[in-house]
Amino acid sequence: MRFYLPSNSRDSDVAFVRSAQAIHNSDRLNVLNHSFFAIGCAQAGLDILKTTAQTKSYLTIAPALESLTQELSDCRSKIYVAQQQRESFEEKLRLRGWAVNIANRCAQAAVTVSSGAANSKYHPAQRVYREALVFTVSGQTTAVMMATLDRLTRKEDFSPS
Repeated sequence: MRFYLPSNSRDSDVAFVRSAQAIHNSDRLNVLNHSFFAIGCAQAGLDILKTTAQTKSYLTIAPALESLTQELSDCRSKIYVAQQQRESFEEKLRLRGWAVNIANRCAQAAVTVSSGAANSKYHPAQRVYREALVFTVSGQTTAVMMATLDRLTRKEDFSPS
């Protein structure tokens, strides 16, 4: 590889040199790293559901809270395992899409149970919802985008219970 420095620069001005393919290799190796932001965001949404269930006892929030909590736990566990083992890149992408998906669903559930109060930008559900949007695109590559869209459009997620 050849690169040129301005005539007034020194070797000490260069921090490092990597191949043109290095960023793509890094994307493949670190595909799950941003998943933990999404998982934390999902947990924040579940915390809002839990608090709301205690203050609005007339609502039946418990089944949604239980279902989302179990799914988040499954997602988190599978991501931990995938990071320790040599899972395929495609499997890691699938897990990343799942983490983004559940973060957005937990955030939407938090907004839903918070009713109109979630319209305020100062409400915790609003903050979690905005963070879910950020974590959807943080560290996004084309492959991550496609995995997220695949998870969002899975037909079985829309079948009646």
